[in-house]
Amino acid sequence: MSERGAESVPAARADDRPVRAKKASAQSRESQATERLLELACVPCTLPKSTKTYRCDQPGCNFRAAQKCSVTTHKRCIHGIDLVWYHCTQPGCTYRAKQKGNLQLHEQGVHHMNVTWYFCQQPGCVFVSKRQSGVTKHEQDVHCIGVTWHPCTVAGCAYKGKHKGALQQHMKLTHGVGLEWLACGHPGCDFKSKLKGNLMDHRRRRHGVADPE
Repeated sequence: MSERGAESVPAARADDRPVRAKKASAQSRESQATERLLELACVPCTLPKSTKTYRCDQPGCNFRAAQKCSVTTHKRCIHGIDLVWYHCTQPGCTYRAKQKGNLQLHEQGVHHMNVTWYFCQQPGCVFVSKRQSGVTKHEQDVHCIGVTWHPCTVAGCAYKGKHKGALQQHMKLTHGVGLEWLACGHPGCDFKSKLKGNLMDHRRRRHGVADPE
């Protein structure tokens, strides 16, 4: 229940969590969306050779796509060609984005502009989200509606997860399947962790090293 109504939502559904947490959550989603866009933009094309494609003309870049507009977006986001920054117009906000859609997500997530609220329809539940997908995930996580269970395949283990990612994490942390230990890397420190988040927290607290991302 990470997304809740702000001032524009009826009082019965208002969220009493700190605004800072909401902003962090929204900015995290924007960052993930941007990273995913850049990741896709850098992936070599796997289209069949028989398909007409458009190629990036920048030196050393193999990117190609089935649509010319995709190459234009790639060149703008990756190579900065004809890049136009979209700036947030709210007083005191320095946010800017390469994509207009990302600016709209920022305005909705941080400043609650042009938001359409989606409510959970379960009796007595006050959950509200700025996206229908948020309600869908909430219904799966909290009310077990529309859940596809992912059972653990280890003999004798009764665990089952509501999401494939949860099962993968369970397999790593509980059974060591696909586990890769993450070492601190700081001179003289033998700390290692199963989770990247724990490693970053250790590096910040023990060594004063900021996150690389």
